[in-house]
Amino acid sequence: MSKGQRFEILDPELCFKLLKKFGSLEKVAHELSEAGVINPITGKPPTRQGVHLALKRAKGYAKYVKDRNSVFENSKAALRSMADNV
Repeated sequence: MSKGQRFEILDPELCFKLLKKFGSLEKVAHELSEAGVINPITGKPPTRQGVHLALKRAKGYAKYVKDRNSVFENSKAALRSMADNV
């Protein structure tokens, strides 16, 4: 493999489905490892970073992150307003 060439092992759509099911990169990486997915170059199971890189290629992931962040921001605002009323 030449320098700068991308080698894609993980299926982005599968990683995205697993993320929706399990909710964290660590759990997705663990699930893939339990299923026997191995990096053919390193001989090691997927890492959280590898899962994250695959997710960045998945359709719908950017919207998913944006929606999750807006829910988080709304929750923070609600907590701040509750704290101000105490």
